[in-house]
Amino acid sequence: MFNNARVNVDLSSYSMGVGQMLRLFDAAPGQLADGHTFGELNVTGAPAGQAFHLAYDDDPTGDVFLVRSVPEPGAALLALVGVAALPVLQRRRGA
Repeated sequence: MFNNARVNVDLSSYSMGVGQMLRLFDAAPGQLADGHTFGELNVTGAPAGQAFHLAYDDDPTGDVFLVRSVPEPGAALLALVGVAALPVLQRRRGA
């Protein structure tokens, strides 16, 4: 059917909030059965650093959604540490 088919989504004219879902395919219930899954997901037009994944709702709707993933706490902590360390590194260069 569509096993490993690549999915390309262009969000140039659409913005998505964290956790928001966008219906990509409106199929009949049960059409995604038997392990049919898509392959590579390519999302263009979204700001860098945003993560997305596909959500399959085989029963009861049969729909496939694009979901903007919630950032992992570790990634946010790493970014915070990097921003906090920036003034220290700048002072060391100036000394």
